[in-house]
Parts: sequence; C-alpha cells; structure tokens
Amino acid sequence: MSVIGCVGDRLSVVSWQSSGLPIVGQLTNRQPTTGKRQPATGNRQPTTDYRLPRTGNRLALGLLALCLSVPAAFAQTAPQPEGDNPKPETRNSKSENRSPATGDRQRTTDNGQLTADNRQLATENQQPATDVDALEATARIEAARKNFAAAIARYRRVVALRPHDRASKIQLARLLGWNHQYDDSIRAYQEVLALSPDDPEALEGLAAVQEWSGKLADSESTYAQLVSAHPDNATYIYQAARLEAAIHQYPVARDRLATVLALDPEQVDARLLLAQLEMKQGQYPSALRQFERVLAARPGDPAALMGAAQARYYTGDLKVASSEASELVKKQPQNFDAIFLLASIERA
Repeated sequence: MSVIGCVGDRLSVVSWQSSGLPIVGQLTNRQPTTGKRQPATGNRQPTTDYRLPRTGNRLALGLLALCLSVPAAFAQTAPQPEGDNPKPETRNSKSENRSPATGDRQRTTDNGQLTADNRQLATENQQPATDVDALEATARIEAARKNFAAAIARYRRVVALRPHDRASKIQLARLLGWNHQYDDSIRAYQEVLALSPDDPEALEGLAAVQEWSGKLADSESTYAQLVSAHPDNATYIYQAARLEAAIHQYPVARDRLATVLALDPEQVDARLLLAQLEMKQGQYPSALRQFERVLAARPGDPAALMGAAQARYYTGDLKVASSEASELVKKQPQNFDAIFLLASIERA
C-alpha cells in the first residue's frame, strides 16, 4: 500500500511493504543526473524528476499522475528564477501612460485608446512645441552675449509670431539701435508708439536712437514730449535741456535746468551744465558759483576744475586760476585746453 502527498514542488510517497515497515520516497522537479552536464544558461528552467522508490506500486503511480496535473496557474504563482525579467504588471481597467517627451499623463481605455477628453492633450504632446517662448529665451541669451545679429533675427521671428507683443517689439528696437541699425530701430519704436503714443519706454528708446544717429533736434522733441507727459520728472527735463544746449537753444536750456535744480538741488550734472551755459553767455561770477558747488559735491571733477579756472581767469583771480589749472594738467597731461589755459594765465 502507498500514499502520496503533494507539497509545493515536492511529492512524497509512503509505501508499506508486506512487512509493515514504511518506505518514504520524494518526487521533485529535478532531472536525474546524467553523464553529460547540460550547459549553464542565464535563466535556469525547471526540470522534472519522477523517481519513485523502488518499492512503489501502481497505486502510487496513479496518484503521482493526478498530482502532476496541477493547473498552470499554480506554476505562475511560484517565484520567478533569479535573473528573469518578467513583464510589468498591466492594469485591466484604465492605465496611465507617460509621454516620453513631456512626462504628462494620458488617460487610456482598456484597449489602450486615448479617451476623448484627452485626445487633444495627446496631440499637443506629440507635436513639436510652438517654440515662441523658447525662441524668445534664446534671443535674450544671444542679446546678453552681445551677439546682436542673432538676437535680432530671433526677435523678428518672435514679433512675427506674436504681433501684439509690446515688450518684444521694444527689445527688438533696442537691439537694432545697439547694432547701429538706427533707421530700423526708429521704425520699430514708431510701430510701438503708433499703438501707444505716450509709452515712456518707447519714447526714451526712440530719443536715444535719434541722438545716436545725429538727429539731435528730433531727440530733443521726443524728450519734450516726455516732459509734457511727466512735468515733474527731473531726468526727462535734464535730458531735454542737455539736447537744447547741444543745438544752441541756451535760454530754453537754462530755464529747464533751473527747473531741474528746483526739483532736485543735488543733481550735480544739471548744475555743471548750468554753469557751462552761463560761461558761454559770459556770466562768469554766476558760473563760478555753480562750479564751486559742483567741486564741493565732486572734488577734483575735471570739467568743474576747468570751468572754475576759466571763470577766475576772466574775473582776474589769476593766482587761484593758476592753481586750479595746474591741478588739472597733473590729472590730465594730455588735456591741451588745460595746458593752453595754464600758459595763458602764466603770461597774463
């Protein structure tokens, strides 16, 4: 008599001889050892060994066949051999897929088809990006590198794709000016001003480019427009006065400079320009007072030293004039105006 028991991959057989003593045998899934060793492989496959105890009987064989007909599902639950690469578990309902390019999740149905509400998202993820923002970013990088030609080309494309992008239009106009393309820069600023006539950033940029291109009267007119819109802005008033002095509109420039100093008494550049204008008009004592205030704020300022020495020379204070002219020559040995003034003082 024999009894067979199945535990995992091991089958135990117990037989009783006629003497009543049990004989125990085990069935495993290992192949019997043969004379030839099988070559090793990366994934060891399960083998089968159906060795029975020599004392087994036909009943044991029948039970053995029954145990070996275990369903395939039992084998699937057994641990995988080390080194196998099982497929990832799939979900029966909805699964989540990541777009390799963007990492965005897309909801799918059981058969892998995209759901209707995310079909548009999938299309956008699969298409190349419009690249307008990326194009603008690269344009900024090229501008920071002072590669103006490349930056201009990219900003032109940005403006073509986004015709209402004010900031990009102004940056394009600014780059054109830096690249000495003054006429193109002026036209670009004027396009912005056509939509927003009082845009201060566009007006400032336009005035600068007009001055760089030698159109001083146009630049002064642009700053006058800014002053009209911002009557208390000392910077705009000073710039307008500076340009008015450059085109020899001295009385208008002096009035503007007086306004600047009333708004900001510490505006040293405005005071220096006022002193120089008074020198041009022969108002030496008044000019000297302005130069002295400039030197008190900025000791050793070359322009103020030169102006003060000239004013003292014209008012007859030759000793102090000589001292100031000598100091300037030491600071600027190649300043021929200072050298000539010092020589004139020494001959007087």
